[in-house]
Amino acid sequence: MKLNKGLRLIAIGFLFTLINLNITTQNHVINFTPDFVGWILICAGLGDMKNETGSSTLYQIVAIILAVASLGLWVAKLVFPKYDLSIYQSAAGLVSTLFIFALLSLLEKIARKYHSTHSNDLKILKFVYLIVYILFQATSLTGQLLPIKVVMVVATIVALGALITAIATAIILFKLSFELDRDIEE
Repeated sequence: MKLNKGLRLIAIGFLFTLINLNITTQNHVINFTPDFVGWILICAGLGDMKNETGSSTLYQIVAIILAVASLGLWVAKLVFPKYDLSIYQSAAGLVSTLFIFALLSLLEKIARKYHSTHSNDLKILKFVYLIVYILFQATSLTGQLLPIKVVMVVATIVALGALITAIATAIILFKLSFELDRDIEE
């Protein structure tokens, strides 16, 4: 069923957008899980779910815009490693956070439609994700005000929270897709 394929693509896309696997060389940081790949997968997943959501075209447009923006940032980091792109990364981060919050709301609605027990998980997860993002930004902003050791500890805890949230989101979406497979077959 296309809904299940769409949920699985979105789950994999979440992993790409929320987890960064980087290798640092002398002059470059190479991200092996670039966000633009995740946004493309999310867009494809939404396309597979068109029958379930009336608003998936709008979501697909936003995912494409985020894919293009993150591709531009990814290329800029490779080509111009010395430039400070933090303002653009923060803006893209804010837009992607709001989009992921809306996307999790949409997925929660689909889960509720099929009477899935995961609808509550998605509801909780979208607020946890929002809180983790706010903490991440607050840590970035207060980095120059607090001693470096305190900032490093807080940043590590927040990063761990973000990693757990990303993995939990993917697991819940995979479980939801398999649950829907079973429910629809019955």
